[in-house]
Amino acid sequence: MFGPSIVFIYYLVTTVVRSQPSADIFRSFAGYIPEEHRVIHHEWQNSGKFQGDIDGVDPNLLKLPEGPVLFNALKNKQLTWENGLIPYEMDTAFSPNEVKILEKAFDSYRRNTCIRFEKREGQTDYLNIVKGYGCYSQVGRTGGKQEISLGRGCFFHEIIVHELMHSVGFWHEHSRADRDDHIRILWDNILPGMKSQFDKISAVLQDLQGENYDYKSIMHYDSTAFSRNGRNTIETVEDGFTQVIGTAQDLSPLDIVKVSNL
Repeated sequence: MFGPSIVFIYYLVTTVVRSQPSADIFRSFAGYIPEEHRVIHHEWQNSGKFQGDIDGVDPNLLKLPEGPVLFNALKNKQLTWENGLIPYEMDTAFSPNEVKILEKAFDSYRRNTCIRFEKREGQTDYLNIVKGYGCYSQVGRTGGKQEISLGRGCFFHEIIVHELMHSVGFWHEHSRADRDDHIRILWDNILPGMKSQFDKISAVLQDLQGENYDYKSIMHYDSTAFSRNGRNTIETVEDGFTQVIGTAQDLSPLDIVKVSNL
């Protein structure tokens, strides 16, 4: 006969199905699956966005012709924030502890860069930080109210600093136009349907600022991102850095330089 665990799972699934719209069923059920049994281990990978956590991007932009490679920042300076000031509004659904973690991330930029995150005072362009599903942001200043989602599993300092870095104006480090000189993508280990998450950003859109590739960047994927089998999806060309990529806990020294160069 069925054991207690099977009975519990059956009860759980039937309860969820009866009580929630179909679109929410798998989101609710996923929360009860032990982390080690989930295929995707990072909440930013569960957002269903471009490269896992970038909102508002047309993938066709990647097909633009290559231009001269100049860092992984936006090339269009009209999309950067005036005087480094980024106004924001914050969802009232965040707990006091979550607000504290957010403010610590803001402070990391204040202490290390010229970027200031300040509460909105009527500005037209601003960040709307919401408690949504998954972790994602748009890149740079897109105009008007632009959303950053920080849902369940996103409230770690390094994740928030990463998402804020997108809003400052940065793409992922591993999507640099010159990335093949520095990393190898192991395509056979990537989840089905997820290979596009490893596309490079055209140099037409991206300014490399003449800075070196940064294995220690807060904007780098880890070595097993979107892995279908637990094996590496990214390995570094330079020995000894495969286990370093994607482990940053805060802005790297080169991240700080890049922000200063905006």
